[in-house]
Amino acid sequence: MAAPWDVTQHAEAHVAAAIACLSTDYVVNGDVALHRSATVEAGAVVKGPAIIGPLCFVAAGAYLRGGVFLDEACIVGPNAELKTSFMFKGAKLAHLNFVGDSILGAGVNIEAGAIVANYRNELEDKAIRIA
Repeated sequence: MAAPWDVTQHAEAHVAAAIACLSTDYVVNGDVALHRSATVEAGAVVKGPAIIGPLCFVAAGAYLRGGVFLDEACIVGPNAELKTSFMFKGAKLAHLNFVGDSILGAGVNIEAGAIVANYRNELEDKAIRIA
């Protein structure tokens, strides 16, 4: 079983591979797959690879980039940014948020103005000290 940080570190590859396996319920444009029942408002920016699942809603001003997966019935609010992250069924990201390098479980609700990011520690000595 892979650690969550390993999954997000390779999000682009995982999402790109999954696009190749999607049903005809998705419209694929380049490296972005949009379910036919999903809504992406004008003014949202979606940079692939990305999968936007059934009944998802992406509001105007939202910015999705770098390997994003939205499961069923997810919401990304106005001016929210999502980067190399996975959102599972029913997860909601309200307006003016940043979520990067993260996995949001089913039903998670992040209200307005939050910043959630997985710090990428690339040091050779990864010892953690708590004083």
